[in-house]
Amino acid sequence: MNPDKEFDDSKSIGKDVQKDVDVINEHINENKRVVALTTIDNPYDPIDNFDEWYAFDVQKGYNSCAYLARIVSDSNKMIDEEIRKDTEEAIDEIIKYDFLGIYRKVIRESK
Repeated sequence: MNPDKEFDDSKSIGKDVQKDVDVINEHINENKRVVALTTIDNPYDPIDNFDEWYAFDVQKGYNSCAYLARIVSDSNKMIDEEIRKDTEEAIDEIIKYDFLGIYRKVIRESK
């Protein structure tokens, strides 16, 4: 690995991000609770406007999806309900230790 090259987090998580988006859309369609991590300055909704939200997030250097992925347990062996629970716990942990106060949780409840 070349130490002079900057690591681009956004390229390495492309497939994982798309998988997460697909799961979120599936949960919205099934009227389940959906949570997402965002920053206080991002004007886009990470659930309803993911592409715009993601572009803003990466442009600002937050790379929230990659950050969340590092905190969440390996989801390959978990069922959807476990993934949702683990993801929400990871978001809560990120917010708990967010000394800059930039992160917040977005919640969509089923109606």
